[in-house]
Amino acid sequence: MTHDDPEQRGQRFDLSSVKVFLSDRECTLLNVSSSGVLIDDAPAGLTVGAPCEVLLKVRALGKWVPTYVMGMVTRIPADGQVAIQYAKPGKTWNTLLNILNKREHPVGE
Repeated sequence: MTHDDPEQRGQRFDLSSVKVFLSDRECTLLNVSSSGVLIDDAPAGLTVGAPCEVLLKVRALGKWVPTYVMGMVTRIPADGQVAIQYAKPGKTWNTLLNILNKREHPVGE
């Protein structure tokens, strides 16, 4: 499977309750899925195939909860966006993303 396979990539979410940090620097999160993130304004020096530590901060119960994951840069298109793939941070990660999505984007509103 490649990173372009929708089954592997999973549903993508546009969530303000998730923040992404690389090298102690907050990046603009374009979308997040159970297996990766697409970010803008990433630190310089990233290369495709390079491992990287990703800090995900999730707004839950009124506070930001940090989770560190090891990822790999999978693509850097000409527009400067960076795709990073990682193993799920936990068994409930996809469920959490779905709950946050329903909270931020209620159906019918």
